[in-house]
Amino acid sequence: MIDPVDRFRGCVVGAAVADAMATTLESSETARAALDSRFATVDADDEDAAAVRDFLPSPALGLSPGQWGAPTQIFRLTAEFLLREGRADADRYARALLAVPAAARRAWGASTRKACQALADGVLPMRSGRDAEPTSEPLSRGVALGLFDAARGSADLYYQARALTRLTHHDSRCVSGVFVVARAVSDLVAALLIDRDALIRMVVEAARFSEEKALPEDDPLSGRLAAVQPGASMLELVARHGNSDLVLEAIPFAVGVFLAHSESYEEAVVQAAKAGGGAAANTFLVGALSGALHGFRAIPTRLRMHVEDLDGLLTLADQLSGGD
Repeated sequence: MIDPVDRFRGCVVGAAVADAMATTLESSETARAALDSRFATVDADDEDAAAVRDFLPSPALGLSPGQWGAPTQIFRLTAEFLLREGRADADRYARALLAVPAAARRAWGASTRKACQALADGVLPMRSGRDAEPTSEPLSRGVALGLFDAARGSADLYYQARALTRLTHHDSRCVSGVFVVARAVSDLVAALLIDRDALIRMVVEAARFSEEKALPEDDPLSGRLAAVQPGASMLELVARHGNSDLVLEAIPFAVGVFLAHSESYEEAVVQAAKAGGGAAANTFLVGALSGALHGFRAIPTRLRMHVEDLDGLLTLADQLSGGD
């Protein structure tokens, strides 16, 4: 039996560890070259190929081994905002985003940076994200919202997801994505999802619920999620769903990888990172889901003990769980 607090810790630290692994692969030619093929099976006796399982520096982003990137930065900002404010509010969240120095926002996705500039120029939050592509940039906010909801409950989780999403990504599929992620994380931490079929049913139902509240889309997220086959290999998931930073690809891919490797946190995040594409955001999401399922102790010691600001992440997880 996994202690509930350990699930919160596993989700927070598991996401950050996954982000730190994948950010390196997105930005470092050396790390990418360490794999003869990004779809090759990692051989634990091959030091070069096995490097994907550990932290490497990322000179392109100025990151040392174990440092995480934009997904964890925005997750942490969002979680601290929710703890401080007690709920999601678009105007206040806009101020929280703008309070981050411009230099620190350079690692954020292009759509988020553009929306922040629009907000700084006086554009209203309801309009600042209208031109954004439907990317996976806001999905880490769903992880924060899901953890916050798991300990407190919310009758309006969808509307809070919309408030956190639309000021940078107005597309309804992004709102659906953040809501789906929040539901999945909340239910996993609360141990409400007991098998793979239950998770698929839940995420499809959550996507449909969200879609009923928005204008119809030609390519809804619910249809993509309904097509996920539990147990599909990473290659099959990439071929069937894609693994770019578009939300319609990112969530089905992440859910599929998580389900295919639901017995092992490490294998799930390694497979997501190796796939490339939108590696940092996708792997962050896989790490959050797997960490919520397995708990903090399931994350390999060599990774969790060397991730950036472990103590701060654990403190944040404990606060989200409702502890001191």
